[in-house]
Amino acid sequence: MIGNFLDWCGVSIPCGTGDAGMPVGFLLSAPANCDEALLGAALSAEAIIRGDFI
Repeated sequence: MIGNFLDWCGVSIPCGTGDAGMPVGFLLSAPANCDEALLGAALSAEAIIRGDFI
C-alpha cells in the first residue's frame, strides 16, 4: 500500500499457496521510473523463487 501511495512500481511473483490454499506472491518494489531495473531483478529472482535454478 505504501508503494502505491508513493507511485512506486511493483512485480508480484507467484510462490505457492498459503495455509488456506490461497495463492501467495512475493512482491518486489522499486521507486518510480525504475521499471526496467525492477523487471530485471524480478526475472533474476523468479528462477530462484520457483526453484528453476541449477
